[in-house]
Amino acid sequence: MGRRKIEMVKVQDRSALQVTFSKRRNGLFKKANELATLCDVDIAIIVFSPGGKVYSYGKPNVTSIIDRFLHEQEHGVSSTKKRRSTSRRKTKELEKLSEQVNNGDMELEKEKKKRKKRKYDENEEMKRLKEELEILKEEVDDRKHVVEASSTLMMISNDTF
Repeated sequence: MGRRKIEMVKVQDRSALQVTFSKRRNGLFKKANELATLCDVDIAIIVFSPGGKVYSYGKPNVTSIIDRFLHEQEHGVSSTKKRRSTSRRKTKELEKLSEQVNNGDMELEKEKKKRKKRKYDENEEMKRLKEELEILKEEVDDRKHVVEASSTLMMISNDTF
């Protein structure tokens, strides 16, 4: 036996009505909890059972949400204006912060380019110094050969006398 589609008409049997209410009440509260959690909203549900009992669910709690609802009904427009004003102020702050981030990104790119150029310049200087060192080494080797030849000649000349 699987689930079957239930017609959307009032259940006539009193005990079946109570069972249906109990099962669906839990599902309703579960869905309300999911909605509050997933969407980060405040929610309140008040349900009267067929027997006249009151069941409620609220996140953060039913009383605070009802008080807030009634308070906004009394003050209506001023509360909405305050929220809009706060929203505008926060939007401006967000725009300023976003601009600062963009400026920081541009500065970072400039510094990266400077560092890259500096590395290139340092590499060029290292190449130049290496070439100069190679030339110097060759000159030292040449002089070494000259000195060895001179010393050999001197030893030969000393032996002949």
